[in-house]
Formats: sequence, C-alpha cells, structure tokens
Amino acid sequence: MFTAHSLNGNSLPLKTLCFTFDDGPGKHTLDIAKYLFEEGVPATFFVVGKYAINHPDILSSLVNWNHTVGNHTFDHPDIPYYVSVNGNIQEQIIRTETVLPVKPDDTIYFRAPYGKWSPEVAAELNTNLLSSLNYVGPIHWEVGGIDCWYWLQGKSVEDAVDIYIADIEKAGKGIVVFHDEIADMEFLKPANKTYELLKQLVPKLKALGYNFVSIDQIETLKDAAKESLKFQLALGQRKALTLSNDRSFQLTNSGSSFNMQKKGNGQVSLLLENSFLTLSTSQIVTLTSAPDEAAIFDYIPVRNNRFMLRSHTGNYLAIDKNNGSLSANAQFMRSAAIFNYIPIGTQANTKISLKERMLLIKKGIRFVKSKLLS
Repeated sequence: MFTAHSLNGNSLPLKTLCFTFDDGPGKHTLDIAKYLFEEGVPATFFVVGKYAINHPDILSSLVNWNHTVGNHTFDHPDIPYYVSVNGNIQEQIIRTETVLPVKPDDTIYFRAPYGKWSPEVAAELNTNLLSSLNYVGPIHWEVGGIDCWYWLQGKSVEDAVDIYIADIEKAGKGIVVFHDEIADMEFLKPANKTYELLKQLVPKLKALGYNFVSIDQIETLKDAAKESLKFQLALGQRKALTLSNDRSFQLTNSGSSFNMQKKGNGQVSLLLENSFLTLSTSQIVTLTSAPDEAAIFDYIPVRNNRFMLRSHTGNYLAIDKNNGSLSANAQFMRSAAIFNYIPIGTQANTKISLKERMLLIKKGIRFVKSKLLS
C-alpha cells in the first residue's frame, strides 16, 4: 500500500548508495544495466508504461542482470495535479503493472514522476485493491536526479560527475536518481549522456569507499513491504461480511478484516488471518488452511472501488436469500454480490451520488429494453 509521505534511504549506513533510474526504458537502458551488472552495482529502473509496453525484452534483461523493475506510471503525469482534475491515477498504475516482469506476490516499488506526491494521491490509490496491493512507495531520494537538466544546460560529462560526487559526499548515503531516458522532452533524448556519466562516476565512488545495495535491502522499505493491506467487504453502506461461529460468512453490522493475494491473470485469493476463503462442496464460502482452485477467484472491478468475484465453477459469489450466507450460487452476473472495498485506516469512496444513481437507473432500463427487444 502507499504511504501518505515519500519514503527514502535514510536508514542506509554511511557510504552506502542505492542507484535508481527513471523514465525508461530507452536506447541507453541496456548499456547502462549491463555496465552496472558487470560492476556489481544493483539498480532499480522505474519504467514508464508507454515505453515499457514496447520493450519487454529490455525489461527481461534488467531482471536477468539482477536489477529491479519498478512502476513510474503509464504517461508520466504530474500526479497531484492529475488527481485534482479527476485524472485516473489508479489506471496509470494498473496499466503499467501489466507489462512489468513481476510475479503475483512480488513487492512492486513505485516512484512518482518528478517526485511529486500528496496524502490525497495515496488515498486515491489505496482505495483500489489493484492499484495498491503489493506496492511500496512513493520512493524518493537523497541525491536528486537532475542529470537530464545538466544535458539541457549543455554541461559536460565531467562537470556532471563532479556535481554528483559533491552531492553524494554531502549526503553521505542514500538513494541516488539518474535518467536512462527522458520522458517529457523528446528533443533532449539524443543529448542523454547518463551512460557516459556512470562509466566515470562508479569507479570514483568505489575509490571513495562507497558500497552499493539494491532497493529491497533498505530497512525502511523492507518494513513497508511487510505492511499487509487490510480491508472490510461491505454490501451497500451498512452491512459487512463477517465470519460466523460455524465458519461461514454472513452480513452483519461489524465486518471481519481481510487481506488479499494476487494470483495473476486477474485472479485473487482472499484471506482472513492465515486462512483462505474457499468453496465447500455445497458452494458455501468457508475457510481453509490448504488452498486449491476453490480458493481462487476472478476479480471483476466495478466503479467506485467495488468489485465482483467469480469462482472456479463459473458462478459468482452472492448472498443466499434463504439463509443469508455467502455462496457461489449466482449463475449470472446480474445476480452477483457487488462488494464495497473499505480499506482499514484509509477513507474509501464507495458512495454513489444521486446523479450516478440516476445514471445507473437509466442504464438498467436500457439493459432491460435491450433484452426485451432481442
């Protein structure tokens, strides 16, 4: 999940650096990644989705060379402003994640474009399971990555090396930012000399006694990755899903606390403490400690941070009208339960305005009309 304030490398020991790269992949990414691998310097590449989608081979090479691939949004927007004009920041994260070389349970590190962030952005992302689950961020820095600014000013590689060393010596440790590509200024891309910069900078830093670590070795980020995203599942605004004494689930005024695991291909498992929600032979949802296909569900998002779940039988989860229990007895989507995702500790927007309700009624009427006409 995302934090209200940026995370950094303050917990690193002195003379310890973590190299990160933004805005790629681009024409220099492979050269940079290979050079760093040969020098024993692990790095994190925060990629932009609109570039990454065309270069899966580059992303695979980064992983093969022991580097980490992180999320840097799809279009590289100014996020606080983008959210203020109702931009879909959740989609920016989700679209990029689909092209990242990550396993379903991998931690995904995120950096905001330009380092711009706000608590409102964190809340917006945390109210959607798909845009927050397994994420750690935003990742900030101790040594700013203005190498692209140096190329814009026409500075030489030697000048840039001197400035970087001065900034690193002043900080003494931390996360360092570079740019293997330049996302917003197409005209400046041919002037990118970051590869040449690194070939001079790395040997000098080693001579000064600096060590290099990967992003997952930073203690504060390791602690953040251990934080489990907890939430309640409600139907409407009042009743929430609750574990009963017989280990089945029903709706009550006080809901149980869940978390979720991604399983890939849009599938998830839901957990209560250390047990998995699963289907019994009678299709009633209960708990198991040994999950199988009956504990894996298709996650089908709905607007306003809501979703439906479809079981391996093809039926949807629904509340049984006879006994109020949760079961996979809905053969058709129109009978499925639509769950409100309510993250614990974060204000989620699951309410539907009057205008949206009227629009839903109109859509419902159109649906019925289309069925009658067909």
